[in-house]
This record gives sequence, structure tokens and C-alpha cells, in this order.
Amino acid sequence: MGFFRRSSNLRSLATVLTRELDDPIFQDSGGHVVDLESGRTLFGLRQAEPRLMASTTKLFTAGAALTHLGAESTLTTRLFSEQLPTAEGILAGDLIVVGGGDPLLGDEEFLRRRYGGTGTSVERLVQAVTNAGIRQIRGSVVGDGTLFAREEHPARHVTALSFNQSASPRPVLVAATQISEALEAAGVSIQGSPAARRTRAADLHEVGAVESLPILDLLTICGHESDNVIAAALAKRMSAVDGTRGSTRRGTRILERHAADHGAQITVATASGLGPENRCAPQAITTYLVAMHRSPLFPSFEQTLPQAGTQGTLTYRLRNTRAAETVRAKTGTLTEWREVAGRRVRRPLQDSLAGYCRGRKRSVAFSFVNERAESRIGSRAGLDRMMLALADWCG
Repeated sequence: MGFFRRSSNLRSLATVLTRELDDPIFQDSGGHVVDLESGRTLFGLRQAEPRLMASTTKLFTAGAALTHLGAESTLTTRLFSEQLPTAEGILAGDLIVVGGGDPLLGDEEFLRRRYGGTGTSVERLVQAVTNAGIRQIRGSVVGDGTLFAREEHPARHVTALSFNQSASPRPVLVAATQISEALEAAGVSIQGSPAARRTRAADLHEVGAVESLPILDLLTICGHESDNVIAAALAKRMSAVDGTRGSTRRGTRILERHAADHGAQITVATASGLGPENRCAPQAITTYLVAMHRSPLFPSFEQTLPQAGTQGTLTYRLRNTRAAETVRAKTGTLTEWREVAGRRVRRPLQDSLAGYCRGRKRSVAFSFVNERAESRIGSRAGLDRMMLALADWCG
């Protein structure tokens, strides 16, 4: 049986958790539960073994972004020109759009379909251009996405200037093209063809700017919907400081240092959790969750976790149960192809839940990980049964 402390009630909880984690449907699993007030371990089973993180990586992405960027700050898309427009609204040269890493810049249809209408509509960029008095551009719309380094892996399409999260080999040019078309549709005449290149803001005039959603709002979408693009963009943006271009590698090093500062050892290759390289022990996650619970950032951090039964990836799980009142948690999921009865099928590589259960009697941080389960439905049912047991125990 897993390690446990105190009381017959806790022994009963440990029995339930151990039974679920030792179920033969899971090839390997581990879990850890910690009292939030004292930081003491209440339950542990294979809790010190590093395991796949999947999207529980986004817990660390959220905490690092709140620390390094700030909950209320925004990502700015700036508009520049070599010359100021004339009184007649003529811009002699190019209109240069410099991306600040906003992952939700796009047209209204995309934002409505993907994000319920939330995000940075291209119409706001058009409005900024017309507010600057520009009616004719005798050059081109030039996109500059060089705040982030160009990379081939693992988030090549996540650039400092993107549009509708394009996965094109040239996403900055796609953005410049879409912005150019939106301007022309609004009556702004443009002579040149869209282009993408690096520019020097010091040599230019700023004629407008558009702000993204606040970082906390981006992180809330990221956490609730497990959005990989937002996670990758914010990690790159965290690393774009002091003239250094943002990159996945530098961003993930920030996540590892942030975790270490909060007592957790993790290995991170992607801020989203995609891929098999991200690893940490369940105990490291609960250590981090306890540290964040004691941080002044906790109210914001907690907001990024979906509520069981009502929000995001937990909307249809644990509905109308006590857990829906007490559990906020991040899901993690990875799948793999396996050979089953002579055919290749998708099966869970990792399925996990990590977060908080805050009841009337007591509150805990928890992390449960199932690896290589035979059934996704069975794995999630087991995780949900553990949540119900925790919720009952916390009151």
C-alpha cells in the first residue's frame, strides 16, 4: 500500500488511491498528496519517480509567465513607418508591423470559432492605422517577427507575428498578407506587395499599437483549454529580453529555473508539454503547487486551473459531484500508436491530473499520473474516482 499519515479516515483514502494506481489497466502510475497548510505528505505511491508531464507542464508555464511577464501586462503589436503620413493621409514608404508575440491575432471568424470571439482582431490593427490618418500606403505592408528566433523544432510556426496561428512555412509573410488584405478591404490603398523582413525600430516612427489580452487572460485560456500555441508563445516571449531573441530552448530553461526556485526539479523541452521529453516526479509537482499556494501570485495562478465539472478540459468530468465544488486541476494527455490484435490503434501514453482540492475540513495539493494505460476511458474513470475520494476526505 502507498505511504500515508494519520487517522483511519486517511488510511481509507490511501486504500482507495492505492487500489486505483495499482489497477492492472495502467502499466505504470504514481501519485502524491500533500497537505496545503503544513506541506506534509499525506499519501505517496511511486511519487519520486520521474514521469511524463504532458500538459501538466503548463502549470510551470503559468507560474513562470506570471512571475516574468506579470498578470496585467500585455503583448504589443506595433506599427511603424519610415516617414510620417502626410496631411492627406499618404504614407510614402512601407507600413511595418512588428510582432510582440501575441498568439491570438487573427480575423473575427477564426477568433470566434477557436476562442469564442476572444483575442486580438485584425480590425483593431486596421483601426490603429486609420486612426494614424493613413489612407494610402505607397510602399508595402512589411511583417517583422524577429522578436522570436527562427527555429525548426519544436514550435516553428509560433512566431512573434502570426495570424490565425498559421502553420505555414512563412507565417510572418502570411500575417503581412492578411493584414494588407484587411487594410485594403477597409479602403486603405496599398501599392506594394506584402513582405517579411527584419527592421530597426530605432530608425522608424511609431504610428500605432495594439495590445493583446492581459497575460492572465491568455494563461487562463491556456490552462483551461490546454492551448499549446499560447504556452509556446509565452515561453518564447519570457526569454526575449535585453536584446535576446526569444526561443523555445531559452524559454524552457526559464521554466526549469522557475521550478527549481520553488523546490521542484523538472526537465522541459516544450512549454506546452507536447512530446515525450518533459519529465518530473509527482512529488515535484505537488512541491511546486504548495509553493505557489504560498505565493502572492496564487489568486492569479489558481484562476488558470479549470474548475472540475464546469470549465475547460474538466467541463464534462465530475459534474454534479462534491469534486465540482472543491477541485481545480490541470489535465495532461499524450497518446501513442500501439499494435493491438494485429492493428495499430491510439492508446494513452500519459494521462494525469494535478492541482488542488480545497474542502471545508482540509485542503491538499495532488498529482496523479497514469502511463501507458490500456484504455483512455478507464484511465480517466480511475483518475476521477481518486478525485471523488479526495473531495469526500477534504469535506
